[in-house]
Amino acid sequence: KAAENLHRQVWNVEDLAFLYPYDLYHPESGLATQLVASQRDRVIGFLFGFYGKGKQWFGPDIGFQNGKWVESQLLAVDHDYRRTGLAKRLKFIQREQALRENIDLIHWTVDPLQAGNAFLNFNQLGAVSAQFYPDYYVFRNDLNRITPSRIGMSWILNSDRVRACDAGDSIDWNFASLVQDSGVEIISPPDLIPQSQCLDDPIWTPQGERILIEIPVDWNEIQRRENMDMAIAWRITSDMVFKQILAGNGGNYALVGIVRDSNYDRVYLIADKV
Repeated sequence: KAAENLHRQVWNVEDLAFLYPYDLYHPESGLATQLVASQRDRVIGFLFGFYGKGKQWFGPDIGFQNGKWVESQLLAVDHDYRRTGLAKRLKFIQREQALRENIDLIHWTVDPLQAGNAFLNFNQLGAVSAQFYPDYYVFRNDLNRITPSRIGMSWILNSDRVRACDAGDSIDWNFASLVQDSGVEIISPPDLIPQSQCLDDPIWTPQGERILIEIPVDWNEIQRRENMDMAIAWRITSDMVFKQILAGNGGNYALVGIVRDSNYDRVYLIADKV
């Protein structure tokens, strides 16, 4: 019950119908992760996941293959305990549990326009993404006021980048160094930055060995505005980019990181050719 209340609080809803689906996992799949963090009898975070089996993307070196993994379904941290490292700690406990069962992959889905989540998933956990799922859920809530598209995160548990993150490192990117590379292409939604590459032009194709894709600094704030045109434009144009470039959808790239620009007023996802 305490975890359910935290779930409602984090997603700012009362009706369970506007939270994530009731069928959190299928009984035949089995519950793989059940972690709850508490402080003085107060639940301050939780992480739930189930077993997945079948065809999945196991990283750029392997691609799609049949196997077993952990599908990490739901992670929540109380607002008072954000930026304390609790989310990262829960994830690495989950990693330890999976490795003890000889499972090398944990997969989950996230909104690609949530910059805060991206800093955790890519730069602190070392996950990568090559799968895009448009209009993934039918429900709407405070964090999903428009079409909730998702990308699939692949946490390759024995990869060098994940091992380094588990040892206490983070993956740091320098914006100035990135943009000096002639092989880097920078793109932004055309309605916000008209002089940039027109992403809604069907003849657009990625040119760089690496692409910096701008996303909102605060996606939740954009969705809360009364005029939703800007939010819809962000979603439509970014959906087109992810569908076109990601390897799991027929493209040649994987998302590997996120970086702030030199003025700290814009953020970019980093996509590398795979």
